[in-house]
Amino acid sequence: MNTKMAANYGTIAGLISFAFFIVLAMMGENPIGNWSTIAALIPIYFLYVGTKKYRDQEMQGSIKFSQAFMFSLTTTFFYSTIFAALAYMYGALIDTELVELIKADLMKNMDQVAVMFGENSKLMDEAIKQIENTNIGQIAWGQYWNKIIWGFIISLIIAGILKKEKPMFDDTTNNNS
Repeated sequence: MNTKMAANYGTIAGLISFAFFIVLAMMGENPIGNWSTIAALIPIYFLYVGTKKYRDQEMQGSIKFSQAFMFSLTTTFFYSTIFAALAYMYGALIDTELVELIKADLMKNMDQVAVMFGENSKLMDEAIKQIENTNIGQIAWGQYWNKIIWGFIISLIIAGILKKEKPMFDDTTNNNS
């Protein structure tokens, strides 16, 4: 497997996703909230394009499901690592109010949760306590695993779409009749 190619595509996806993260944070929006679903399209694009390029250039146009899956998953690993590390550094060093912005958005959404569990629920109290104790490390770690899990699922789908068996009979002879 071409790990360098996977690292390149993963790094580009991570940097672009992080740029979108910063733009949302600067606009006062929760960068891991509802708007982050739009950002989820970025790695899907790079996973697909990178795996397709790997198949077409490195594997001479054919690739097994397992090879496509491993390439895409490796790309996901680089993407997730870059994004989480940058999000942690941004929240810890540059925008220390980011955690408060995320907490405020989560607390705002607790009204909807209260309807499901009841306002006097012990689950509600525990959820509020967890939100109040949230820090940038937990947020970055959660984003890392969120991206790994979704990347795993997307990698399965992409591998299924892009797998291509070698032709049984390779017509490489030149038939000049």
